[in-house]
Amino acid sequence: MPNRVVLSNLWLLKPVLQRELEKGATTDAMIRTTTALTIFNAGNQDNVLPGKVDATVNFRLLPGETETSIIDHVKRATASDRITIAPRTGNTEPPPVTSTASASYRALNRTIREIFPDVVVAPGLMVAATDSRHFAGVTDNIFRFSPVRANAEDLTRFHGTNERLGVENYADMIRFYRRLVQNTAGAQ
Repeated sequence: MPNRVVLSNLWLLKPVLQRELEKGATTDAMIRTTTALTIFNAGNQDNVLPGKVDATVNFRLLPGETETSIIDHVKRATASDRITIAPRTGNTEPPPVTSTASASYRALNRTIREIFPDVVVAPGLMVAATDSRHFAGVTDNIFRFSPVRANAEDLTRFHGTNERLGVENYADMIRFYRRLVQNTAGAQ
């Protein structure tokens, strides 16, 4: 119930919610563009400064940001002509935000409530690059959603050691997708 009250009154409680979201790494990534130094190549001796350094920095862009806006930000932050910044081949812009006013969202909302009646259904941000980006030119209704009840321990395993889903989560996923197909195909 407290979650429903907060989410229904963002006009008043948004600063409180934002402070709470900033406290956790996973939720903090939902409210800002993230930056991760993923590849770093420099010197090969501990007592010699490298003449050249290459680094790859992964940015997960918040909707509203663009590759250009991030590159401009990094150029301003580094403020050095000695640093070259270039996008990697294959980068994509953040996908558009899908409207919650669509029939597709209503079907998704309904299905979530049917399978998970105890959860609060609210739009959110999936902090991951999914294959859904390849459908942006095909449809306006792309929902990046996974019907999984993930706890803190589960979140640390995503793309990590011992990545797995529990049997209950797997069964819930099957029930969810079966019901979503029924709800969207008109079968009752």
